[in-house]
Amino acid sequence: MSRCRLSGNRHRADRFDPSVRAICAEMQLLETSFRAKLPNCGCFRAQESSRNRSGFRTTTGHSMRRLTESTQQYRQRGFTMTELMVVVSMVGILAAIALPAFQPLIERWRNRTASEELKNSLYFARSKAIQLGGNLVIERREIGPKCVSTGNDDWSCGWRIYFDGNRDGNQGACTNADDTECTIQESNVPPTTLLAVAPNDGGRLFMDRSGRITDKSGAILNKVSFDIIAKGKTLSTLGSSRLCITGPGKFKQVNGSESC
Repeated sequence: MSRCRLSGNRHRADRFDPSVRAICAEMQLLETSFRAKLPNCGCFRAQESSRNRSGFRTTTGHSMRRLTESTQQYRQRGFTMTELMVVVSMVGILAAIALPAFQPLIERWRNRTASEELKNSLYFARSKAIQLGGNLVIERREIGPKCVSTGNDDWSCGWRIYFDGNRDGNQGACTNADDTECTIQESNVPPTTLLAVAPNDGGRLFMDRSGRITDKSGAILNKVSFDIIAKGKTLSTLGSSRLCITGPGKFKQVNGSESC
């Protein structure tokens, strides 16, 4: 008899029986129709269906294992709150131990900054005095950022430089109509640094046309010194310094305990 065989999901009719070929053709059309409507259906062949189900189970199990492993790895990342607090506490303890050791270094750096700022201002004032023919004044500031000067020798609030046009020793009003005695330069001192200047003339230093430091009357002031000290310290403390003016445009910096 003629038969209709399954091979590769395609029906093949016996070549000797036309009726069987017609039946197989109809079956093939039905199968094609079902496959078009249900492309993932594995119900046409028991063996294929079994493989699909088995493969699905294997794939699903493998995916679940990978998902579980990824979840476990994700959960292991980062720190717990306890670990974080322990680390923060250790950093705080180490910082508290190390800070006193760094304090002298910080104070020396601040004192050096004040010294460099002061030397730059003195160089600038000398060049301006030569340019303008003298009558240049370097005057302490009585009030500065978070600072109030305690006397004529206390320059810790900084200083300003101006041209004394009428030679009265005082800074005149600065207006748009007359800007002769307007401030040319203004400088600050680090807030934790003390600056003492001696001798001076009422909290002022004058410069003549040669760039020499004088008082208001024009008398030359010799051995003017600028003591730079960290607040709460003394001249003998390590890091304190003294800037000495030995001549026009000549400076010498020594330790705070040394004399000019």
